[in-house]
Amino acid sequence: MTGHYETLADDSRYVLDALGIGDRQFPQPSVSHNSTARLAEMLAQLTASEIRRLLDVYRIDFALFGYSTDISQLIKQTQPK
Repeated sequence: MTGHYETLADDSRYVLDALGIGDRQFPQPSVSHNSTARLAEMLAQLTASEIRRLLDVYRIDFALFGYSTDISQLIKQTQPK
């Protein structure tokens, strides 16, 4: 079973129900996060070459979680709007 941070509440509810403990509640973060903005902020600190190297290391993880491995899309996220 694979969950995503972006759908943590729904994914955790599904798992708890599947385990037969749907009356329990998964702890929710006290602060909401914008993962897209955070990713852009972190990628902006790296060069295109460093982003490519990270992508090479985490390519399987990106694929497993359904995230884009398009390097140009990742680099574009670092550009100011």
